[in-house]
Amino acid sequence: MQAENDPERLEEGPAEAENSAPDASCNGASESDAENSELLEPGINLLEALMTAQKEAAEYRDGWQRERADYSNFRKRSERQQAETLQQATFTLFRQLLPIIDDLERAIVSIPADFKGEAWHDGLTLIQRKAEKFLADNDIETLDPIGNEFDPNIHEAIGIEETDAFASNIVTETLQKGYVRQGRILRPALVRVAK
Repeated sequence: MQAENDPERLEEGPAEAENSAPDASCNGASESDAENSELLEPGINLLEALMTAQKEAAEYRDGWQRERADYSNFRKRSERQQAETLQQATFTLFRQLLPIIDDLERAIVSIPADFKGEAWHDGLTLIQRKAEKFLADNDIETLDPIGNEFDPNIHEAIGIEETDAFASNIVTETLQKGYVRQGRILRPALVRVAK
């Protein structure tokens, strides 16, 4: 009640009333319709922008997945190629060692009986045992097929021998041992075959 009779309050009243009155620039319902139509148009643009962004995101995801698959395939192919290169290099190295082992065996076989038991002879036989252990440690098997049937996949016939001691197509003599590593022929055995 005192607020109504208070002259200071009365002076403030009309000013507050002016501030609380609707803005002169607003024209009521017609302006709110204009604002709504302005908001509606960007809404359509936002929807289109969202659809475009989703489409781009799907394209980027597909591209990323393809690149990831390509990289995975490349990595697997590279690992496979490295393994094949290592295996080929290993086989090449073993093939180059085989003639040295053959020469060592021939040297030991050709030593006269008078020299057997001497220190240098024992040294050569020790080297031969180490070479055999090296082959075994690297899964290299020796092919010495005397008495077995001739197999052109693992044997190389360099002569035919007529004999009654062996049946036809049986290996009668191994001229050079063959070697196999992990089912793969390092070198075929050079053999003579019974006729």
